[in-house]
Amino acid sequence: MRGVCQSLRMLEIVVKTENWERHVRVSAEELAGLVRRIGGDGDRFLVVQRIPDLPDVFAQVWHKTGGDYTLEYRDGAADRQFQVIVDGPEVVIATIAGWAHQEAGWDSGLAWSLLDMGPAREVPPLDLGENERKELEKCVREVLVGGYASRAELAELAEEYLVTNDRRPVSPEQAQALADRLWLERVAEQAKWQGETDPERLTRAFTALQDAGITARENFTCCRNCGQSEIGGEGAPDARGL
Repeated sequence: MRGVCQSLRMLEIVVKTENWERHVRVSAEELAGLVRRIGGDGDRFLVVQRIPDLPDVFAQVWHKTGGDYTLEYRDGAADRQFQVIVDGPEVVIATIAGWAHQEAGWDSGLAWSLLDMGPAREVPPLDLGENERKELEKCVREVLVGGYASRAELAELAEEYLVTNDRRPVSPEQAQALADRLWLERVAEQAKWQGETDPERLTRAFTALQDAGITARENFTCCRNCGQSEIGGEGAPDARGL
């Protein structure tokens, strides 16, 4: 039973594929299926991020049918990206699963090499007045606390928020640095939470509605009007309502 329970335990990861699929909290079997599947045209790599996503922390694998598997992971910075070549999917599956669980020694037994990603680019500090800086951080924090925005979306918001016709005061690099800093602050705050949270209860409620045959989508479309006009197309043919 121990092996069965372990195999059914969901991995706290997001897996992105070359063909734009996004798999959230997959089981070990689902991860294995994705790794074994890659190799054909348009479906040759996976990028794996832990939940919560952390800047410069990911694993990835590339494979072309008939060839070896190129497995990599980055450990917090571009100058800490490692690579190994293996000849089959089973090692890849076991390594990514161990990485996802952050098991002790998950990376042992493989001949990892450090990749040269070039010198890291220094990001200059924001050249903003105190009021503008506070306004920008407040805006990004409000969206971050909402819980649905990705780091990339927060960075885009930070870059565009203060733009005028003749002024673009925040560069893409500065925006990403700001988004990452606030993101890490939020991750540290969440680490202190205990028990089931209100967002988790909300997600559980939407899942229960969907399982009961009622079409339900959390954080669906851009606004209420669009949601009401599009939700009907989301339901299964036998849905009881929405």
